[in-house]
Amino acid sequence: MKVFKKNFLNFELLSKYKNNFRKIVWFFGKNAFLTIIILILINIFFSALLFYYFLLVNNSEVKIDNVIETKFKENIYQDVIKKIENREDNFNNIIK
Repeated sequence: MKVFKKNFLNFELLSKYKNNFRKIVWFFGKNAFLTIIILILINIFFSALLFYYFLLVNNSEVKIDNVIETKFKENIYQDVIKKIENREDNFNNIIK
């Protein structure tokens, strides 16, 4: 009983393009410097596309409602400074 009506892997078609694929691979292998230059240019092109998309197309403004206000707490800052100074004093006393 046949499950598939067509043979999905047409080996005649694959062998036809096998030589073309080998030629392309050998060309890039023999011209490594040119290959690297081409890959760098492709990278620059995609980077420019990403830059264009995220900075120019997707230009969404920050809403003021979503911004959380932070307040500087002087007393907590002073406590942290005191702890650091105590640690330094303890360290200096151990060394002496």
